[in-house]
Amino acid sequence: MDALYFRILLILFPNKTKLLKTTTNSIHITDKGITVSKMNTRSGFKKVYVIEQANSITHLLKGQKKPLILDLTKMDKSSIDDIKSLVSAETIQISSAIAIVLNSSLKKIAVNTLFALKGSKTGCPCQCFLNFNDAETWLTNQNQE
Repeated sequence: MDALYFRILLILFPNKTKLLKTTTNSIHITDKGITVSKMNTRSGFKKVYVIEQANSITHLLKGQKKPLILDLTKMDKSSIDDIKSLVSAETIQISSAIAIVLNSSLKKIAVNTLFALKGSKTGCPCQCFLNFNDAETWLTNQNQE
């Protein structure tokens, strides 16, 4: 019900609403123009919810590509495959760059290594961080290049 309510608000007041709730995420835009998607439940790793998130962000941004922070700090249990699943074709299509904020330095190293091995195959710069500020700084720098 919350997701429908916020979608209606977004349609009625497109310039006033900068917060959107989906089934598994809370999405907002920072004052720096960075989209932040905070995952609230492990279900968010499922393909259907990744697509829901991408569609909601597309609607919120009116189709523009913007930098994206995927905040997974509420997720106590997530595998490397779970994290990789978030960098899907749908997510890449809506993002100019993707930063993922994690709680685990081991997962950060593993996922960043996988991103480095993939190289430019994703077509979108991706990096993991342990705190929001580092992710935001990296995305701001990516946006200036």
